Amino acid sequence: MSILLYSIPFSDKHNAYFELLHAALEAQGGIEIKSLPRYGLLGLLANTERTPAATKKIITIHWSTVLYGSRYALKSFLMIFGTAALLYILKYRGYKICWTMHNAYAHDYPHPLIDRLGRYVLGYIADGIVVQQQCTYDALSASIGQRKKMCFVAHGNYSGAYGPVVPDRDAIKRNYGCTHEEIVFLVFGAVRPYKKIDSIIQVFKTIDWGNKKVKLYIVGKADETYSACIRRASEGCPHIVFENRYIPNDELPRLLGVADVCVFYYDNSEMTSGGMLLALSYGVPVIIRDIAAAEIIQPASTGWVFRDDAELKKIFQKISTCPLPRGDAIIQSVAGQSWEKSARKLVRFYTDL
Repeated sequence: MSILLYSIPFSDKHNAYFELLHAALEAQGGIEIKSLPRYGLLGLLANTERTPAATKKIITIHWSTVLYGSRYALKSFLMIFGTAALLYILKYRGYKICWTMHNAYAHDYPHPLIDRLGRYVLGYIADGIVVQQQCTYDALSASIGQRKKMCFVAHGNYSGAYGPVVPDRDAIKRNYGCTHEEIVFLVFGAVRPYKKIDSIIQVFKTIDWGNKKVKLYIVGKADETYSACIRRASEGCPHIVFENRYIPNDELPRLLGVADVCVFYYDNSEMTSGGMLLALSYGVPVIIRDIAAAEIIQPASTGWVFRDDAELKKIFQKISTCPLPRGDAIIQSVAGQSWEKSARKLVRFYTDL
């Protein structure tokens, strides 16, 4: 049996996730991955192209809000039911629906009740649900039971995805205005409210750093409102640097080369942290709040997990005097999360839908 997979969305120019996932899936053989045609699901409904009878047609949805995520409440509400109708018709025509659940709820979405309704409807319609953490799978299995096909498929690592690890860290640190002795706490990627970077800053500022050589280095693009929030929160602390800019993909190995540790906070919407996996894939230890993604962290080996601001403060203080070594041991900790292994598991799951 062959599989024709329509991915929503199909790509992300700021993240290699889809490129790596799709390449690994197609390497399994017997699977073709396409983007939706013009007019999206409606265009797919109007598609008259014939497929062989032995081909399984699957629509895989990665983020629920791509189906209803307007900033206008009424439009979003109507989109939920319009999308549901289209998906039901496509199911009647032989398509299977799979939802890869990356988040507990939508990031920074202005209409949480509509988001909850949209996720409920999508979960009801979906023939299968894929999650990326064992703890999430266990929790959903306990609540859903046998009513829905589910599968745990780990998010693949990013080892080498953006280029090789930078060998000369001292030179890279100098290029970024850091000294060899400085302990650099790096926060990188899109700067958005759900990442709670302002909370990281607030905890960092409660510590009297004095003349210690430490830096909280924040690099990433923020909108005007949240950028102003970050700058206000950073005021009065010379150890904090914020660069409000996009990070080109080919810069990521160099930027990660500056870091002694990467810091992630997140609100409760986040379950999967691609940024955490990226840091570990390049040998950088992490500090992360106790979200589902943190289940892979080996305490005091690949990073630290905190539950509240008091614990984060203690970790900051500890690392400033005794940082974890970077390198191959951290890279090897996520080496088992290969895209090939995830693709094999996904193909089996798709075939059984």
